[in-house]
Amino acid sequence: MVENYLWLRLAPTAEWTTVRVGARDYVTAPGVTRGYVTIFFNGPGQFWLDDIRLEAEAVGAGEKITVDGKTFFFKPRNAEPDAPLTGVTPAEERRGCVLYSRPPRHVYPDSIPQPGERVTELRNFVTPGEYSVFHFAVHALRDCRITDFEVSDLESPEGSRIDQSLFQRQLVRFWIQRTGGTAPTYYVIPELIEDWTALVEEFGMGDDMFRIAAGANRLFWLQIKVPAQIPAGDYRGTLRVLLQPLGTVEFPISLRVLPFTLERPGVDWVMYTGLHILPQKRYTRPQKLRYLRDLCDYGITGVNQRVFPGRALQAQIAAFQDLRRTVGMAGAWFVNFGALIEMTLIREILGSKDFVSHPFPGTEDPRVRNAFVETLRDVDRWIRESGGDDYATWYYQGIDEPHSGSKMQQALWEYPLAKEAGARTESTVYPRESVARLGPHLDLCTNSFFRRDPAGYEELGRKFNLRYYYLGAGCYGGQEGGLMPNRRLCGFLFYPTRLPGHVFYTYQVTGDDVYASAYSDLVRKREAIAYPARKITAERVSLSTLQWEGIREGITDYRYLFTLERHIARARERGLPEPAVAAQALLEEVLDLAAAEDLDNRQATRLRSMLAGEIMRLREVLK
Repeated sequence: MVENYLWLRLAPTAEWTTVRVGARDYVTAPGVTRGYVTIFFNGPGQFWLDDIRLEAEAVGAGEKITVDGKTFFFKPRNAEPDAPLTGVTPAEERRGCVLYSRPPRHVYPDSIPQPGERVTELRNFVTPGEYSVFHFAVHALRDCRITDFEVSDLESPEGSRIDQSLFQRQLVRFWIQRTGGTAPTYYVIPELIEDWTALVEEFGMGDDMFRIAAGANRLFWLQIKVPAQIPAGDYRGTLRVLLQPLGTVEFPISLRVLPFTLERPGVDWVMYTGLHILPQKRYTRPQKLRYLRDLCDYGITGVNQRVFPGRALQAQIAAFQDLRRTVGMAGAWFVNFGALIEMTLIREILGSKDFVSHPFPGTEDPRVRNAFVETLRDVDRWIRESGGDDYATWYYQGIDEPHSGSKMQQALWEYPLAKEAGARTESTVYPRESVARLGPHLDLCTNSFFRRDPAGYEELGRKFNLRYYYLGAGCYGGQEGGLMPNRRLCGFLFYPTRLPGHVFYTYQVTGDDVYASAYSDLVRKREAIAYPARKITAERVSLSTLQWEGIREGITDYRYLFTLERHIARARERGLPEPAVAAQALLEEVLDLAAAEDLDNRQATRLRSMLAGEIMRLREVLK
């Protein structure tokens, strides 16, 4: 039996170097006799490998879980534990807890507040019509229970008011997640953002979310969408957390509403929606509308959504177009057929079910080829008839990731026929050599590798008249349970690409049993930017997550960058080169700083503040 693969990346060195693999990176199951280690040597020259050793590592009983006969080992995401708690003030000792703030990704059940993280006030800024979030953590010194979490109205010195009812009070749930799709390890991370009112309604105040054991933590999340017509100004109020038996923790909160609105770039933000799978496919029309409105509200404009070939295809298209039109989601629709059209036709025409090799046996039959072309012509007509001109932009998507294995042979059968049918075409093909093969038959390439070699991909784009959308932020391994890396991927890192669209994989692919057990993610790794609500209604169908909020923040960062760039252009048009040059230098400085691999949410917000300040300075110059 062979099991376990480990990839190591070794940097160039002139001396003998010892590389130690991190704890629990190489896990062997009972009966394993061989394993593989793949070593990547970076840089030119000769490499000498002296020795490879495996050392047994002790695992405590509380650091492993057995589910369905398979054992998983705890591997904390924080490589090093926090330093012990120091400097507890008399006030903190009296109230029995420490309030602190750090990037949410790095708050864990056993986190310990560090110097400089204490909270005495929460501050943020926002433009009219946008979201703002305040988050903080409570580290309990003694056992306690949260009995209330409330915020007052926020008032400005000029007498304007933000009503407390506009705030969403939420708690972030820590839960067990598998560290990767097939990994034998797990961690406990913050991810689900639970609505306070829904928690009370569904579980009552006895739920574990309301209890904090001594030495443990709870992450609080306070979110507001500021009204579009609100006057600019500094708004202040009070936030209170009631802890029994400790008492009330109270501190000031302030929100600066900036005197400008963010401009909207012509970027298509496309989400894999998953409305065709459980539990979403059972939703009523009002519930599906709520699902799509949640996407629109966070900036999503287009969709990657599957429909199934067969007799009901026209009805599926009409129903989905009705949903899009109702919510105003007029961006591109990537009609994700995969290889289903030819599979359906081969079964119907030839009675064959051999879909192992590529291209599928039977695709050479003229009847299959002609029916494939006619199907796509019908799809184009039905989309136009049910959507009208404003909802007619669609792209055929065939077999997924055709650069993998022998699937390119299938794609090279599909895509020329799709072009023959008159369809626009899109594919999730990444390596340059694969794009070069399929490029003559594509209008659009959804690509994860673009940022590695922009010049090389742009050369192919010019050659084939091919556009790219960037596939970056989403729910891939390591993206869950934090505002980063999604915020950075679809904001500061995406902006310099100048690509016309960003694709997110995937909104909800969780199945029906996501909350069946605390270990559900170990049985099958979920693919989820957000999760289904526990109780589905027309008002609530989804639970947000830190990674979903990261996407919202990233799209907002992009709009700050775009708004500043538009102001720079206006300054130049008005014959004001000096402020334009200064603002351009600041914009480039922000993008340079944002390229840091260890950029966290606090630093990203500082960069956004720099952009906001420069926008306001240019607005004064342009008056």
